[in-house]
Amino acid sequence: MIAREAINNVIKHANASKVHGQLRSMNEHKLQFIIQDNGEGIDSGCEIKSISQRVQHLNGTLEVESNKGTKLIIEMPTGGIA
Repeated sequence: MIAREAINNVIKHANASKVHGQLRSMNEHKLQFIIQDNGEGIDSGCEIKSISQRVQHLNGTLEVESNKGTKLIIEMPTGGIA
């Protein structure tokens, strides 16, 4: 759901021509998901509030980098909800 919502945000709001996603295991207890686009960037957290809430619910963290495009870095434990 988090990945789908992030990609939908890119399609609806970013005016991007490219989007890249990467999922990797950081170690046996943590996954990292990165989604990056080359769109307009975002002005505020309004567009990612729902994503942030979902990540927090799964005991994860969300980092947002927005300059030329937007990069979301999501890290979460492999066990999910504690």
